[in-house]
Amino acid sequence: MSDLELAAQEFKSQGYSLAVVKNQEILFASRKSGLLPLLEAAEHLKEQLRGSALADKVIGKAAALLCLHFKISALYTPLLSQPAQKLLEKSGIHLIADSLTARILAPGGESTCPMEELTWMVDEPAQGYTLITQRIKAKGRT
Repeated sequence: MSDLELAAQEFKSQGYSLAVVKNQEILFASRKSGLLPLLEAAEHLKEQLRGSALADKVIGKAAALLCLHFKISALYTPLLSQPAQKLLEKSGIHLIADSLTARILAPGGESTCPMEELTWMVDEPAQGYTLITQRIKAKGRT
């Protein structure tokens, strides 16, 4: 079983919102929502995150930029936005998604997710990381 298969299996069977696997070891898992689990994984794992496989509940443009910034090698998600797909495929990350959507919606489903809007025109991972972390610090949430 590949790291990505193990990440997806743990993600589904344990009800995680995020699972990170490297060398057949579950390095990090969370049930929190938004981008916070990915940022927490990066803070906790540091360089160990590089080259890992990740299963995440939703991958929009913001999450895709973070995955590129942290050098994730493979991703599984039940829901992927088209801008995220374009960016990730261009970068050569192995990607499996169950469903594709034009954009990620905010909770309630009536408007675009604020983080998706924030990063809509950004293609540089470092710039995306800076914008995302600045917004989170300013708002105190994802």
